Amino acid sequence: MEPSATEQESSQQEKNNCDPGLPADTGDGLCLHGTAGKTETVQTYRRRICDTIVILMNTETKPPSMPIERLWPTIEWPRIWKNLWTTPVTVSKKTTWYKIIHDIVPTKECLHKIRIAPTENCHLCDRNDTLLHRLAECGDGRYQWEWTEKRLAIMLRTDPRWIPEEWLLRPHITL
Repeated sequence: MEPSATEQESSQQEKNNCDPGLPADTGDGLCLHGTAGKTETVQTYRRRICDTIVILMNTETKPPSMPIERLWPTIEWPRIWKNLWTTPVTVSKKTTWYKIIHDIVPTKECLHKIRIAPTENCHLCDRNDTLLHRLAECGDGRYQWEWTEKRLAIMLRTDPRWIPEEWLLRPHITL
């Protein structure tokens, strides 16, 4: 007559000097208490850990993408980031463009939505203060956009009037 599974388990515990009431290794290095009350030898435990590490190392994981990349998946983002960070301008200007690309510039429109600003109108011209308005239509932004528009037109060999304002926010061009 063969011994039952319970008898075999208790026999194995006695053989390994294991006490099922202990939470971990008894210090003799012969057994560990695993999940669901099962015991295993140190060698089995190490093998299981090693197998888990190999599986984790062999699985390809993509780095988490930024929300802007998920919003505009057709844009070549690695190129955008490379161009942004290798451009020979000050860190302050790079940081400003980073905020513009991610649409995290605190315009009155955004601040009004979260009830920080009393109105969403621009303090200079009293029009709706959006990112496009701030960068291309009002104050110094208008002059900077005109300068950028001219440079893009030269690179693309076209007239500046044919450069849409949306390119300032979401450049869908490949040079």
